[in-house]
Amino acid sequence: MVERFGSATWAFLLFVGLVLATLAYASWRVHTWAWHLTLLVYGVGVMGSLWQVSVGIEQGWVAAAVNAAIVVYAGTPAVKRAYRA
Repeated sequence: MVERFGSATWAFLLFVGLVLATLAYASWRVHTWAWHLTLLVYGVGVMGSLWQVSVGIEQGWVAAAVNAAIVVYAGTPAVKRAYRA
C-alpha cells in the first residue's frame, strides 16, 4: 500500500485515525449522527476489505467479516433505539 500511495500514506492514515477517534467519542456520548457514521465507516471497511481480497490479500476476509459484523450489530433494533433516544 505504501508503494502505491507513497508520501500521501501518512495523510490518509491520519485522516482515518481522526475519523475513528471522532466516531469513538460520538458513540461514547451516543450522538444520533454517530450511528449513521458507524454504518458509513464500517460499510466502507467491508468494501475495502473485499477489494483487498480481490487483489490477493487473503487476510481481507477477516477484516471484511469483522466490519460486516459491526454493521449488522449496529443495525439491530436495540442499537437503533439507543441512538434515537
